[in-house]
Amino acid sequence: MFKTIQTIVMAALCLNLTAAGQLPSKLPLKNQAILGKVISASTGEALPGALIKTSANNQTVLSNDRGEFMVNLANGSYSLSVSYLSYKSKTIDIQVPLTDTLIIKLEADNTNLNEVEINAGYYTVKDKERTGSISRITSETIAKQPVTNLLQALQGTMSGIQIQQTSGVAGANINVQIRGKSSIDAGNNPFYIIDGVPFSSQSLSSIQTSDALFGSAGSSPFNTLNPADIESIEVLKDADATAIYGSRGANGVVLITTKKGKAGATQISANVNTGISNVGKKVKLLNTETYQAMRNEAFANDNQSPTATDYDVNGTWDKNRYTDWQKELIGGNARYNNAQLSLTGGNSNTQFLLSGNYLRQTTVFPGDFYYKRYATHFSANHTGKDGKLKASITSTYSTDENMIFSDDLTSLAIMLPPNAPMLYNTDGSLNWENSTWINPLQARERNFKAQGSLLTTNMNISYEPVKGLFLKTSFGFNDNRLNDRNITPSSYYDPAEHRTSASTVSKFNVTSMKSWIAEPQINWTKAIGAGTFNLIVGATFQTQSREQQTLTGTGFPADHLADDLNSAGKLTLTGLNNSTYKYSAIFSRLNYNFKEKYIFNLTGRRDGSSRFGPGRQFANFGALGAAWLFQEESLFKSLTFISFGKLRLSYGLSGNDQIGDYEYLDTYRSTIGYANVKGLSPNRLFNPDFAWEKNRKFEIGLDLGFFANRVYLTAGYYQNKSSNQLLKYPLALTTGFASVRNNLNATVLNKGFELELRTTNLRNNVFNWSSSFNITIPKNKLVSFPGLAGSSYASKYVVGRPLNIRKLYSSKGINKETGVWEFQDVNGDQLITRSADQKVFEVMGQRFYGGLTNEVNYKSFQFSFLLQFVKQKSLDFISYWNTTFGKMYNMPQSAYDGRWINNDSNAEVQRLTTGANAKVASAYNTFIDSDRSITDASFIRLKNIQLAYSLNKLPGNTSARLYLQGQNIYTLTKYIGLDPEIIGMGLPPLRTVTIGAQFTF
Repeated sequence: MFKTIQTIVMAALCLNLTAAGQLPSKLPLKNQAILGKVISASTGEALPGALIKTSANNQTVLSNDRGEFMVNLANGSYSLSVSYLSYKSKTIDIQVPLTDTLIIKLEADNTNLNEVEINAGYYTVKDKERTGSISRITSETIAKQPVTNLLQALQGTMSGIQIQQTSGVAGANINVQIRGKSSIDAGNNPFYIIDGVPFSSQSLSSIQTSDALFGSAGSSPFNTLNPADIESIEVLKDADATAIYGSRGANGVVLITTKKGKAGATQISANVNTGISNVGKKVKLLNTETYQAMRNEAFANDNQSPTATDYDVNGTWDKNRYTDWQKELIGGNARYNNAQLSLTGGNSNTQFLLSGNYLRQTTVFPGDFYYKRYATHFSANHTGKDGKLKASITSTYSTDENMIFSDDLTSLAIMLPPNAPMLYNTDGSLNWENSTWINPLQARERNFKAQGSLLTTNMNISYEPVKGLFLKTSFGFNDNRLNDRNITPSSYYDPAEHRTSASTVSKFNVTSMKSWIAEPQINWTKAIGAGTFNLIVGATFQTQSREQQTLTGTGFPADHLADDLNSAGKLTLTGLNNSTYKYSAIFSRLNYNFKEKYIFNLTGRRDGSSRFGPGRQFANFGALGAAWLFQEESLFKSLTFISFGKLRLSYGLSGNDQIGDYEYLDTYRSTIGYANVKGLSPNRLFNPDFAWEKNRKFEIGLDLGFFANRVYLTAGYYQNKSSNQLLKYPLALTTGFASVRNNLNATVLNKGFELELRTTNLRNNVFNWSSSFNITIPKNKLVSFPGLAGSSYASKYVVGRPLNIRKLYSSKGINKETGVWEFQDVNGDQLITRSADQKVFEVMGQRFYGGLTNEVNYKSFQFSFLLQFVKQKSLDFISYWNTTFGKMYNMPQSAYDGRWINNDSNAEVQRLTTGANAKVASAYNTFIDSDRSITDASFIRLKNIQLAYSLNKLPGNTSARLYLQGQNIYTLTKYIGLDPEIIGMGLPPLRTVTIGAQFTF
C-alpha cells in the first residue's frame, strides 16, 4: 500500500513526470539513454516507484515495477537525486557517457521506524502510536535461520518470550511462555493466530505411540507450517495489547501473518539451500582403560568380585575394545535440503501469491531415516475500482512425514560401556553377543511413521459505505490431522528369545483437530477538531473439536502384516478423546488520538466458554491503555538529540479457561467387570461452580529515540497477578475420586523488566552496521495459597517463593572416612525424610535471558549474527544417571576425577560401588533431591550466523543472492552435559550449516 501511495503522491508533485521507466518526449537526439536500477541496500530487493530527479532541466521519472528507470542526458557531469518512502534519500554524481547500468542502493531510514504498521490483530497501528507492548520480527529475520519450526526463529530475538526446545529430534515440541507461568494447574500456553484464524498449540501425538521419541511434550503442531511463508510474527504481551482477545489472551498472543502478493510485473523467485546438521558437543566420558579401572575400584570398595553377568570385566567382552558410542549412535551428519518456489504479481487492484516448499531432513542416528514436509501457500487480494470494497483470501496446505524411529539413542550413547560388543556381525546382522547385551540398534527394527497435514484458510471482506466507516467480516477454518503408528515386530528382540509375530505389537493413533471462526465487526474513524476517534465493535463465534483414537493390535500372523489392523488377532482401544469446545464473545475498542501527542485506548470484551457450567460461562474483561508522545512538547523539541519519546501505561483484566473440556460434568468410562460383562464407572464428579481464572496486568513503558532514531530504546516494567486459580482439589479416598476441579484462593505474581535496544552504529553509501539487543529479567512468586499446608500441593510450592522452586535437602558434603554423601538432619530424628528435612529452596529455570544481533552490509555483502544468552539453574548432569557410579555404565571424566578415594576431604562424587553397598545407593537417591545436585546451566550461544552476497548485474531482469547460514554454531557454558537447553539425556538442538542461492526472474 505504501508503494501505491508513494506513486500517487510523487505523480502529483512532479509537473514534468513521465511514465515509469520511459523517455520524456522531444529529447534532443544527441542525448544518451542512461539506464539504472534502484534497490534496497540490505536485501537487494528492487524498489518500484522510486523518484529519480536529474540536475539537468529537472527531468524526473519513477522506477518501474522492477526498480528500473531511464533518463536521457547529454555528455557531461550531472547529479541524480533518488528518494523512496521509508528509505534515506541519496544524491550521486555521474559522468556521461556511461557504459554500465547504474545500480543505486538506498539505505533504510531509521527515522521512519515509527511509521511501520504493527499488526495488533483486529487492527493495525503505527509503531509510534501503539499504547500496548508488542514485539515483532519479520520475514527477513526468519529467512536468516535454517529452521524447520518457525518458533525456533524467535529464540533470542525479542524480550518477554521464553522459548525452549524439548528435543533436537526433528518434529519435537517447543515450549513457549510469555512473561512467565501464571497458572498453577491450568494451561500457560499463548494464544496463536494465523491470518486471523486461531491455531491450537496442543500436540496431536499420542503418548501411546511417540513417548520414546518426543517424551511427554509430544510433537509440535507447528511442524507443518513453512517458515518461508511467514511475513511477520507479532507477540502481544500486556493488557492493552491482549485485552481485545479477552480470556484467550491471558497468557499472551502470538500473531502469525503469512506473505501476501505485491503489485507489479509477475515475478518468479526460487530459493534452494542444502547443508548438514550434527551434535555440536560431546560429553567427555571414560575410555576403556579408565573405565576398567573404575569398575575394578568399585568391586574393591564393595569387597566383591565380578560375577558371571559382569560381562564388561569378567572376560566375556574384550577388555581392550573401545567404541566411541557418541560417535556411533548420535555422531552422524543429518542432511538438510530445502527448496522454495514462489510466483507473485498483480496490479493496484488485484495481487496474488502462490508458493510451494519442499523440506527433507535426515537424522544423526544411524540409518537413512528422515523427516520431510510439502507445503503450498496461496494469497489473493482485491480492491474495487472506487476503493470501497476489499476482499482477500489466504490458504495454506501442508503435509509432513516423520520416519525417524521412535527411540532416542542419546542416553545409550552416553551410558554404554566403552568395551561393549560390536553392533554388527560379520554378515551384517545385528550382534547380540550371545545374549549378553541389548543391541541399541534394535530401535531401527521398530516401524515408526507419523503423517500430519494442516489446512488453514481465511477470508476477509470489508466495505466502506461512507468515508471512515468500514463493515468487515472474517471467516476462518483450520483442519490439523496426525496419523502415527509405532510397530514393534518380533525382529526387535534378541533371536535367542525365539519371538514370533504373535508377540508383535502395533499401536495406531489418529487425531484430528478442527476449528472454524466467524468475526463480524464495524470499524469507524472520525476526526473531530484536533483529535481522531477510532471505534471497533465486533463479535466472535468459534468452535473447536478434537477427535483422538488410539488402538493396539497384537497376535499378527506375520511381521509384514503388522501395519494392517485387520490382521491383528486382538485389537484393543487404548485411548479415546473426543471433545468439542465452543467460544463466543462481543468486543469493542475505542481509541482517541489528540494532537498526535496524547493517545487513549479503552478495550472491553465479554467472553463465553463451554468449559464452565451454567451460570459461570460468561465473564467480562477489559483494559485501559494510554501513551504520551512527549517529544512533541515544546520543552523536548529544543532537545535536538531526542528524536522520539513516548511514555506508555496500561492496566487490565483477562481470564483463563485452559482446562480440559467437560470438566464440570460427571463423566463415565467403560469398564469390563465380572465374567467379562461390560459396564460404566464414574471417573469425574459433577461441579458446575468453578469459573474463570482472573489475570490482572499492569505495565509502564518508555520508548526513546536519540540522534534521528539511530539509537532507539524500548523499556518496560510489568506486573501480572493471576488469582482464582483453577486447581484440582484433592478429595478423600473414601469418595472414590482423587480430586475435583475447583477455584482456590491462590494468587501468583509475575513481574519483570524488559529492554530492547536498536542502534545504527555506522552508516554511509557503502557500509552499514546496525545492532539490536534485548534482555528480560522475570520474577515469579506464589503470593498466597490459603490451606496450602494441608493440600497435595504442599510438597511442591511455598508461599512467598516462585512456582519453579525445588525443595531440597542440605548437603553436608562427603564423609571423608566413609566416602558417602551426608545430609542435614533438620529435626534431629536421625532420619532423612522429605517432609521434615527438605528445607532448602532453589529457584530452577531461567533467571534472565535475551539476545544480541549485529548486521553489517558492505556493498553487495551482508553479514549478520545472533548471540543468545540465558542465565539459569538446573539439575546437575550426573543426576540423570539414576544410579550410582561404579555399575556397568560409563560416566563423565569430570565425575571420575572428582570421586572419593581414601579419606579424600575434597571429593565431589561419593565412592564408587557396584550396587552392593545399599548405603551408597540410598545416599545417591537423596543426593538427587539435595542442593548439591543443582548446577549453573547458563550459556551464551552463537545462535545464528549468515554471510550473503547479492548479484544484481545479471542478464535480463534476473537477480541472485548467494548465502551461507549456520544455526546453533557454538555454545559457551560450564554445563558438562550435551546441551544446557535440553537438560538431561535427550538429543540436543543440532548444529546446522547450509549453503544456498536465491534467484528472482
